Amino acid sequence: MKRYIDRLIELGHRREDEISFELMDGGLAISGGGMRHAIDWTAFLEIASAPHHWLLITGPMSFILPKRAFASADQERSFLAEVAGHLTAEAQKRSAEAIATAFG
Repeated sequence: MKRYIDRLIELGHRREDEISFELMDGGLAISGGGMRHAIDWTAFLEIASAPHHWLLITGPMSFILPKRAFASADQERSFLAEVAGHLTAEAQKRSAEAIATAFG
């Protein structure tokens, strides 16, 4: 992951660019760096945990959400619970660690 981010910086990505995640009725909007992605809830295949990130897996595109982005553990649990509540049953099974974090 570090090599990937280092390469993005070499290409001109600025670490200070703010990325926002907006929960909407129909899905999740991710904005930043001059881009905006709107992902329908049905597109989510899994929420996977990495040591310092959550990976929001949607198939050919996945999104990295640093765990440090949350101001508190409660905020992290609330976000995961909201997203997990929209996953299909199959996606929830694949997202066991996110479900456990969200609902304890």
